[in-house]
Amino acid sequence: MNVNIYLTEILTGKRMGFPMVPDKIKIAAGARFTTFHVLNLGEVKMPSGAGLKTASWSGVLPGEGRRTRERMDMGDAGHVARSARVQPAPLRPVMPAYIKSEFWDYPKKIESQWDMWKANKTRLRLMVTNTGINFDVYLDNYTATPVGGFGDHEYTINFVEARSLRVYTIEEQKDDAPAREDMNERPPGKGNPKTYTVKDGDSLWALAERFLGKGSRYMEIYELNKAVIGSDPRRIRPGMVLKLPEK
Repeated sequence: MNVNIYLTEILTGKRMGFPMVPDKIKIAAGARFTTFHVLNLGEVKMPSGAGLKTASWSGVLPGEGRRTRERMDMGDAGHVARSARVQPAPLRPVMPAYIKSEFWDYPKKIESQWDMWKANKTRLRLMVTNTGINFDVYLDNYTATPVGGFGDHEYTINFVEARSLRVYTIEEQKDDAPAREDMNERPPGKGNPKTYTVKDGDSLWALAERFLGKGSRYMEIYELNKAVIGSDPRRIRPGMVLKLPEK
């Protein structure tokens, strides 16, 4: 069974595939967890419960030294060239079959992308084909260590589920509904507030899910607030006051 691991940026659609699939992936929620044995998939169930899910695994980013070289297929032209004793067909770099060459990149370059996602709190979609793993995450942390003579990096990576959460202080919980409206928290049925003040951990996708019902409508918020946000919809900062479209 063919299994691929993908991380996709929610806002841009930019996707990264993993060149080598780990033996197992651990999905946990609270005290319950499920381990997906990727190389021998059977019936699996995702954990349930109110807690945020986490995903983690250990694997290898193959280095450039894993590439071998083989002759390019020149067909009849190659035969003629050999008969004429001229330079044979050139060599091309080829990855072994156990490495998904279409996803291969230098380990340091992959890790730089991970660093960027972690620093920017980029919302990602984690999907592992042929499993039940398909949900939004943030990259929580990772470690990577160069090993061997091929330039490989062994790594362990951890993700936490991305959900749109509203955290109240004790004082806020005591407030009644009109007070919550002043904090951009109108009760259901009264429509959207006209503006929203960005808080730490917010994203346009999460705000669109919360106020418009669908995260995919995040560009409507962005278009209304380009002058405030700038050219990159991922870079919203706490304290920004954003206009909200009608639901």
